[in-house]
Amino acid sequence: MKNVYIVLSRSKTLVARLVQMATKEKYSHASLSLTMDCSSFYSFGRRNPAHMFPAGFITEGVEKGFFAVHPEIPIAVYELPVSDADYALIGERLAPFLAAPLHYKYAVKNLFYQYLGVVHWQENEYVCSAFVAYILRGMLDFKKDPSLVFPHDFQHYGLRLVFEGRTCE
Repeated sequence: MKNVYIVLSRSKTLVARLVQMATKEKYSHASLSLTMDCSSFYSFGRRNPAHMFPAGFITEGVEKGFFAVHPEIPIAVYELPVSDADYALIGERLAPFLAAPLHYKYAVKNLFYQYLGVVHWQENEYVCSAFVAYILRGMLDFKKDPSLVFPHDFQHYGLRLVFEGRTCE
């Protein structure tokens, strides 16, 4: 058995505020880490911390990218135990994203479909939580299409909370 980590966060960006207004939830962003220290985690968001666009697949961490510039962002880290086979599958699913990160775009319009509860996939386009759900499909019972998973949904799958605080902590 191995563990992977779902990192939920809340920034004050425009997209984050729109998600929070729509969901009324504490966290508006989801990422996936393969290590407990969260030195690197994967998601969809700003490629440049200073600019909203371009946005797409990103490798971030508590000491790099957006979180390095904004160390006071609230986060929660949840632990998901997975089998060795599932851990290998996660690696296989991540490989295309890591090999060609610029090939993948942030799916702004999918936020609206998600909010309306309409399943919608556009090739090579994701929002953060749908990406994490896509990578973890079959390992968590989402009870809905991964494109409809919101960041706060990860708090309701019985996962163990291993950290809650600010990124600088």
